[in-house]
Amino acid sequence: IDESLEPCNSGVLSVDRADRDWCINGALALPLYLFANSSERAVNFARCAHMSCDQWATSGQGYRNNLLESPHLKPHLKRHRTPFAFPLGINVEKMTRTIHQAVPIPRPDMKRALQKKFFGVSDASVPLLVFSGPITADSDVELLCSIVPDLVRELEGRVHIVIGGKADWDDDASAVLGGTLLRLRRDFSDNVWANPGLVFADDLVSKVGADFGLVLSRSGRTDLSHLAYLCVGTPVIASAHGQVADTVVSYDHAWQTGNGFVVAEPGAEGLLTAILRAVNAFADFQLLNRLRENAQASALDASMSGWAWLAELYRLKNRADEFVERIAGY
Repeated sequence: IDESLEPCNSGVLSVDRADRDWCINGALALPLYLFANSSERAVNFARCAHMSCDQWATSGQGYRNNLLESPHLKPHLKRHRTPFAFPLGINVEKMTRTIHQAVPIPRPDMKRALQKKFFGVSDASVPLLVFSGPITADSDVELLCSIVPDLVRELEGRVHIVIGGKADWDDDASAVLGGTLLRLRRDFSDNVWANPGLVFADDLVSKVGADFGLVLSRSGRTDLSHLAYLCVGTPVIASAHGQVADTVVSYDHAWQTGNGFVVAEPGAEGLLTAILRAVNAFADFQLLNRLRENAQASALDASMSGWAWLAELYRLKNRADEFVERIAGY
């Protein structure tokens, strides 16, 4: 099961010449082809797994397709005609109950409380965007930071952005992002709040109080945070990566379908465009309500994911008929 198959996450074990010879000729008896060439002094365990497995799978069709087109391990991934992919879900009922227990007041009141806490004012006509997650390079907070000046200018200062998460000051990239957030909070105090020195204490509250949740990532790594927003009817603005690309659909005005806005183009321009589309939707009260209804109805439950993965396991065991009988009364 592949969830983060980027080259840096392939489980490469570097060995010196003596150790390499021992791996091949000694107790491990690893075949020579596990090394990419005769001079390579490393074992790529992701390659080993894919050279010996009967099937591989991942939790997003979009991520699966990206893997099949990427040069990394492509020949080994292509060995299988129908690699399986189905997004993971959450216990929607339990998550909804947990959030509503933490936030026992209506959405408008919660939004006003968040605006008052972070910006000192409350204004229902100003959209509230919330990012809640780790401050890392992988979370693409850097991209969000880069568009703040343009976004504030485009919206004439009528936007509130909360970036909740703790930076890892021992990690260079995370520390740089933390410093950038502090400068943005200083320079755009009426529009941006962030405190990268502390764990974001209002994570659950923001799921209800936000007008839009920001789900940003640079990789295909599985992230279920968008489902917590969706299950309480908060639409999301999301990067088209991993299983998010399979479970978040941009709103279509003509058909009134979609549960958020997908960042269709890479880079700052793509994110800025997606946010501006969301803000335009926010200005239309009827459209926004429809978007919220779609969001709540689209939250993927873990039971559906479970049955899909179970069906694949039965298929691999050639027991399709037994599976059909088992689910007949479900």
